[in-house]
Amino acid sequence: MPVISMKARSAVMAFVLAIFLASNAWAQQASLTLYVFDTGAPVSGIEVLIDGELQTLTNAQGVASLTVPAGLHYLELRLQDTVVLGQEILAVQDEVAQWIVDVTGGGSAIFDVESSGSEPGESGIAGLGQADLANATPGTLQGQLLSADDGQPIADARIYISGVSTDLRSDKDGKFTIEVPSGQRSLSILHTAFNTLSRDDVVIEANETTALTLQLTPAGSELPEFVVVVPHISGSLASVLEERREDVAIGNILASEQISKAGDSDAASALKRVTGLTLVGGRFIYVRGLGERYSSVLLNGANI
Repeated sequence: MPVISMKARSAVMAFVLAIFLASNAWAQQASLTLYVFDTGAPVSGIEVLIDGELQTLTNAQGVASLTVPAGLHYLELRLQDTVVLGQEILAVQDEVAQWIVDVTGGGSAIFDVESSGSEPGESGIAGLGQADLANATPGTLQGQLLSADDGQPIADARIYISGVSTDLRSDKDGKFTIEVPSGQRSLSILHTAFNTLSRDDVVIEANETTALTLQLTPAGSELPEFVVVVPHISGSLASVLEERREDVAIGNILASEQISKAGDSDAASALKRVTGLTLVGGRFIYVRGLGERYSSVLLNGANI
């Protein structure tokens, strides 16, 4: 019978332990589902990477589902070699997480996360306790979606509710009904023709019906014109700048506000501050060195 040395036996045990730990880590997994949109429309072909390795792509509905081992990971989303999202996540065993990601045109992304982590706030993916969901008595949420522009119902809008994994859409009358675990929930509504709407702190009472009427603004709609009226104060610096801007000739203007701030005692002292003017004898003004025959003085538009 062959004899195995203690050194070889230790190496074998370490190898077996490493395999056991690795397999156990992969057994402890979390589920992650991504919903990727751009101005309410799903985006396909988004590369989903975990710790730098490509895992999957979003489908035609902008959805990607995958499982990740429990632990700390780095989630990355790429679109045509451009990183639109990079985020560290902490996956908890048996966690189910849903990410709603809005890809913007500036190469960045805004995301909202709903999860069934084992403890509230424990997971970087998460925030909602699985035990809370299991023990929560359900209530009913009824809602109707209307256009803020003309009040017409919005059909086929996608509704996401924290703690609910059902694919929910509004009907032809813009209405939806679903059973939701009681408690405080978050609501997100997406539609290709309307801006995304999010509502937090929606309270669902146990064994009761909660009714909501929500208005969505059309995508790209403009706000009504908003006019700011500023009073015109004669002699102020603002009025001088406006007069200089509208003047057809090149000129320099002194306002009463400027003269009072400078502390000049008379008009001659004030005119010395104007570029291109020279005061001679404390009384006579020369423009660019030219004599009085080349200049004129007016008072209220009349020659002096």
